[in-house]
Formats: sequence, C-alpha cells, structure tokens
Amino acid sequence: MHSIVFIAIFSVALVTGHVNDQSTIDQSTIDQSTIDQSTIDQSTMFTMLHDYGMTFRNNAVTASQPSCLPLLRPGTLFGAQYSKPSGAVGNTTDVLFAQLAAKGATLVQISLSWASIETTPNQPNYTLIAEILHEARAAGLTPLFQIAAIDTEHVSVPADLADPHDPTLLRPGLEWNSTEVVQRFASLMLVVAPLAAFAGAPYIGVGNEVSVNLRLHPETGYAFAEFLFIMKSWIQQVTSSAMGVGVTMTVGDLYTWSAPASPPSWAETLLAISDVTPLTYYPLYSDFRVDVDPASYELTLNGALSVLPPTACVVLQELGCPSGYGNASSTDGSNQSVQAAFVSHMGTFLRSVNETRNVRAVSWYQLIDMADTDCAYLAHYYNITDPRFLEYLCTLGLVKNTGETKIAWSTFLGEFV
Repeated sequence: MHSIVFIAIFSVALVTGHVNDQSTIDQSTIDQSTIDQSTIDQSTMFTMLHDYGMTFRNNAVTASQPSCLPLLRPGTLFGAQYSKPSGAVGNTTDVLFAQLAAKGATLVQISLSWASIETTPNQPNYTLIAEILHEARAAGLTPLFQIAAIDTEHVSVPADLADPHDPTLLRPGLEWNSTEVVQRFASLMLVVAPLAAFAGAPYIGVGNEVSVNLRLHPETGYAFAEFLFIMKSWIQQVTSSAMGVGVTMTVGDLYTWSAPASPPSWAETLLAISDVTPLTYYPLYSDFRVDVDPASYELTLNGALSVLPPTACVVLQELGCPSGYGNASSTDGSNQSVQAAFVSHMGTFLRSVNETRNVRAVSWYQLIDMADTDCAYLAHYYNITDPRFLEYLCTLGLVKNTGETKIAWSTFLGEFV
C-alpha cells in the first residue's frame, strides 16, 4: 500500500488573459537558459513529426512507461482545487487554503485549453503560461500540467482550426493527424513542454475528458490516437523520456466499457499509448441527480479501473460530489451530509484500491463553491439548461463561496490529511 501524502491543488482552467507582445517570454519569469531550442530547427521538427506518424501507422507503437510517473515523488497525493473568490471572502478562503498547505501541500493542477492560450492563430500566449508555471515553482509546488486539444465534448483548438458551425469538430478537411494540426501543436509544445519540465511537471496532458468527444465522433478516434502518439514522442524528445504524457478520460465512459462490454479500438489504443491516465468522477445519474449509494461508487470505480491495464498509472484529476443548495429550490437529491459521506467513503476506498492499483494523485474538485457567474459560464459552454446541472456545478466546494465551511470540510481533513 502506497503512503498517503496530502497536497493542495488550485485550478486555473478559466484563465484566458492575453499579453500583446508574444515574441518573447519574460526572462525574469522563467530562466530560459535551461531551454535550448536551437538544437531543433523547423525542418528537423517536421521530419521528426512525420517519422513519428509513420511509426504509428506501421503499428510500431511503444507501450507506456514501465514505471508510474517517475518524475513524481513516491506515494499517493491528495488535494483540493482552489480558485480564490474575489473581495474579502478571498481572504477567508486563503486562510483555509493555507491550512491545507501547512499540512504538506506539494502539487498544483494547471489545466488550460489550447483555444484559451491561442486566441489569435499562431500567436500562443507563452507569457501567460510562463507566469503560471513560475508562480507554481516559486511556491514550491509541482504542477500537474495539461493543455487540452479536446475539452470534454468540444475540440479546444484555435479558431482557425475549428469547425465554425460545430464546436465538436475540426475544420472541414482537417483530421487530428493532419500536418497543419500536428505541426501547430508541436510548435506550441516545443516551447511549453520544456517550460513545464523546468517547473517540475511529472506529466503533460494533451486532452481533457476526450472520451466524451470521441464517443460523439468515433470515426476521429484513430486519428486522435495518432496525434497522441506523435505528441508523446515529441514531448519526450524535447524534455525527457521520463516525462509522462496522456489524456483524461471520464470514469463513466470507462465503466460503460467494462465487462461484459469492451472499449472501442480507439480507446484501447489511447490507453496503451498513455503513460498516465487522468480520470474524472462525480456520483451523478444522467439527469444530474446525485447517487447516494456507496456500493454504486465502488462498483463504478472498480469497473472503470478494470478496463485499464493492471499496471496503469492513474491520477484522479477531478473527484467531487455536490452538496446541493440545501433549500426548497434544491432538486439534485444531495445535501451536506451526503457530500461528507462521499468524502469519507472515497478516503477509505482509495486507500484499499491502492493496494493493487497505481493511483498517484487525487484532486478534490473543488475547495470553494464556484461563483454564480462561473457556473453560468460553464452551463453555457456545455449548452445544458437543466437546473440540476447548475446546482451540481455551484455546490461542489467543501466551503461555500461565502467562506463558510461545509460538513465535508472537516471530513476531508480527517480522511486525507
């Protein structure tokens, strides 16, 4: 059984700031002397990318790393994503976050979409990425880093690569293994991957909950698997062979592929290529009511894990349960006691499952309830109008957005600290 170490994780997934001068990265922010890009010119890069693609097509796919995230220190690491509220409440929640940090916080989750950091085609916001990574490094935190080319059901690519009429598809005529898509993302990674490595990232994710989009468009799954293989080969070329690379899946999708069913071939290929499989899990029915049965939690998670290779390297990127509004308008079937019971059961269950599985980090989503404006933004992004979906989004925190702690706060401290 792995030792259990507490971590705190904050989220910057909604950051979309833009810096006008993208030609350089502030030298005072990241020490660029550690990154020598002159060793790989553009012609050499294109040749290498082509060769990686041919290797994939010739079925010479290398398996994932024999060890589980060798750049991450041993143990299973737990935490809670923190997005600081504005105003005076932020001062209160900072104190709570500091309580977690004082107990050994070591990691920070940095999840960005490709679209959000390249709002102008061919002008990635390297300064923003460098500043975020510098903040993590300066605070002594290790980043769990992701730039997603797929974000749940959407393709999260720059606007000129996306279908203007369907956010779930690339531009007509493009595939995930198209030269234009591959070279653009590889050019981004030529700068970003060494920055992440310099900041101490043990892995780099290139897609978030990709199973959702690829279920909608299974005909694109094989091309995306080639994209992943090329990016894994490229990222490890410009960083280290020890750098993990993978894509996030949902526990729900993995569970639907468990015995007697089986995963589609594109999913099997993605899982075989990935050095790490980040997962997301919330105990919800399809109508966004909360499942309150602990036996169901274990059945779902065990089923999902059974789809993975026995030695798979797992990160629970998002683990959460809403507490519900706790008033007459609540319709999701949850409350603070249900949320606290879920936290308690997951603590016990994960310690048990880790006797046979490599679960390397678990991030509770999230520490503080989202602001109403953020909930509304995500509901619009996913184009879901069900009020239960909004209640789910708005009550995931262990602490209310007023700064008042919920029952699950003390349960979390007891289980995971």
